[in-house]
Amino acid sequence: MKTPNDGENTCGSEQYPLKSLPGGLNEDDIRRYAASTMHLDDATQEQLANTLQRTLTEVATFYWGDEELSQEQLEERLQLLPDELNSHLDHLHRDEEELSSRQGRIQNLVGELHKIHPRLRSKLSTLLSNYSIPMRDKHFATQDLVSSKIETSLLKLSVLRAKAYADLYGYHSSKNPEATMTKALSAAHERYTAEERRLQEEERKLDRQLKEYQQLLELVDGKSRDGGFAQVVEDWVRVQKETEECKRDLRRLGWTGD
Repeated sequence: MKTPNDGENTCGSEQYPLKSLPGGLNEDDIRRYAASTMHLDDATQEQLANTLQRTLTEVATFYWGDEELSQEQLEERLQLLPDELNSHLDHLHRDEEELSSRQGRIQNLVGELHKIHPRLRSKLSTLLSNYSIPMRDKHFATQDLVSSKIETSLLKLSVLRAKAYADLYGYHSSKNPEATMTKALSAAHERYTAEERRLQEEERKLDRQLKEYQQLLELVDGKSRDGGFAQVVEDWVRVQKETEECKRDLRRLGWTGD
């Protein structure tokens, strides 16, 4: 093994020389943590180099885990690992600084909001106290006005109804003051009542005649009601009944003919 002053110590391993390992320890670093009179033998140096190589390989595999790299490509990437890690750390530091700056701005905005909120609340309370009472009075005045209009409209309707009632039932002829609308309506009501009683009596009379006709048919054709004479009589009764109903309807409408 060469002395520590030699520049190219292989640390007892030709496959992984210490100075060729990216980010590896050289003899000066190793001696820093060991006694000054202590020297590493070849087996220890080889074991240390293999351990460092395995550790770096695991770190590289984790760092480039998203990429499918062969063993040769991974060995090539080991040379770039320190620079990659330093770049990544610098990026993280910049992100932390930017995040800290944004956090500071957010805290400043929150502080300003806390200062503005009491002022806004005070202004809102002042506005509500200044405008709520006039608005409420205006609202009440509008309600009173609408209520007054409704009451006035109801009074007008009552007056119109009374006037229409007086014009209808208080009408009388200028030639005959005794001929009033009330008397005319009363006379019409009595006439229609008498007419209704007469029609009811006529209806009962027709029912009795119909019953007699039915009994006569039963004597002639029997109870089967299948004879031709029975059909003729039934049609004649139906026509007579419909005729009487039409006459009653016409009399209700004011028809005075036979």
